[in-house]
Amino acid sequence: MTVQSKDSLIFKGKRYSINANLSDLDLLSHLDIEKYTAKSSRNWRGYTAQFIIRNNFLCLNEIFLHNDEEQCRIEQTLQKFYSKYEDGRIEWLNDVVILNEDDKNEPIRIILEISNGLLSQVLFCNEEEFEELEKRQFKNFIGSDEYKRKIEFYLSMNDKKNAFFTEEKVVGFMEKNIFSYSTKLY
Repeated sequence: MTVQSKDSLIFKGKRYSINANLSDLDLLSHLDIEKYTAKSSRNWRGYTAQFIIRNNFLCLNEIFLHNDEEQCRIEQTLQKFYSKYEDGRIEWLNDVVILNEDDKNEPIRIILEISNGLLSQVLFCNEEEFEELEKRQFKNFIGSDEYKRKIEFYLSMNDKKNAFFTEEKVVGFMEKNIFSYSTKLY
């Protein structure tokens, strides 16, 4: 899923935009900020988040509400979050995060695998290597339990009159956007 107002991640001291929502993040339930958010066309969630890799964990660094009147209330909520989750660790998250490094010679993709909030793998790829990684990722993703769950989920969204999602369509979406659908490197 794409993000209108992008979240960001600080990795090795540099800030990067995250080009897609983190899977299964569900910050609203963990932060109890839903009552403060202001959903808008620029951001349907009502907030953007800044994350940081701290001590090899993905941590919540800051939350920015799209509701200026309520922004001051978020500080107290963040303090509760930090006391509940050490260093703001997002320990429930499993995902693959893609960062773009704009190199003068050639763009570099930085691929971070997050397992239960822990940074478990880091890959650096040029564009050609990244395309090969996407192909390998999709090939190895097919047949996994995660793949089967995603197919079942999308097919279950069809109603009896309209079958918008066919398995072929879902597989096509996943192949074109594999890192939006897989939560680990295969």
